[in-house]
Amino acid sequence: MKVGKLFGVQLIINPYFLILIFLFSIIGLLPQALILFGVVILHELAHVLVAIGSGLNIKSVELLPFGGVARVEGLLGTNPEVEIKVALAGPINNLILIGLAYAFYRYNIWQEELTFFFIRCNFIMALFNLIPALPLDGGRIYRAKLSARMGFRRATELAANLGKLIGIILGIIGMVGFYFSYFNIIIIIIAFFLYQAAKKEKGMAAYIFLRYLTRKKEELHLKGVLVGEQLVAEPSTTLNEVLRLIVPQKYCTLLVLDNQSNIMGVLTEGILIDALLDHGGNLPVSQLLKEKNGENCRN
Repeated sequence: MKVGKLFGVQLIINPYFLILIFLFSIIGLLPQALILFGVVILHELAHVLVAIGSGLNIKSVELLPFGGVARVEGLLGTNPEVEIKVALAGPINNLILIGLAYAFYRYNIWQEELTFFFIRCNFIMALFNLIPALPLDGGRIYRAKLSARMGFRRATELAANLGKLIGIILGIIGMVGFYFSYFNIIIIIIAFFLYQAAKKEKGMAAYIFLRYLTRKKEELHLKGVLVGEQLVAEPSTTLNEVLRLIVPQKYCTLLVLDNQSNIMGVLTEGILIDALLDHGGNLPVSQLLKEKNGENCRN
């Protein structure tokens, strides 16, 4: 549900988050529900401000119980340094709010009960979001670190799978609590949110990655030069296997070797992208090399 704009960014409240707030209110915890809502908004506001300051255009933010998911007009995930900076903004903001809340309490500006609930919400929000699993902030930091070594798509898959695993574990904890007559609906809801959001992140990885590759090809033509990296592959290697290893901020060239380690040919990242769009990811690089050599012969 759209609730308005903040700094030009559309705010969307996930309907299940509204259900959580409603559950708080019917058990007499409406002030706590509003505090939780405020903590989530301030957490996401920190991300938005740092992202805008880094030159990114944020189209919308969907608010979830443990934070939110931003829709970025650009390729945040493929710029590791910026992604780390934006991801850390949320938890750092929570720690700053904890300090401010304690100062307000010392000067009797807030009620003791609500103050400590506010501090607890911020502490849990910061700690939970630093778990290295997508879509949490820690997962984005983890992906940024991994992508420099193994490529954006593979790093996203690993971090998202970890997010799904943690969602399942939280769900099991919630069900075990139900068995022992300690049922916490919040744990079940967060487990569901986390699993679904991680699943969505993994599903979007291929789309984001393809956008990234296409834009990097355009960037080469615009700048005239990019830092390069060379990969080596056997003839039977598929495009998917190659593209999973492409890292951000570097332009890839692929050296194809036969069984005797003789050079069969070289494929540029631009050729790999075009082949992915035309033939799909299961095409062997040997077939692509034959097509390229055939075109050269005709020319």
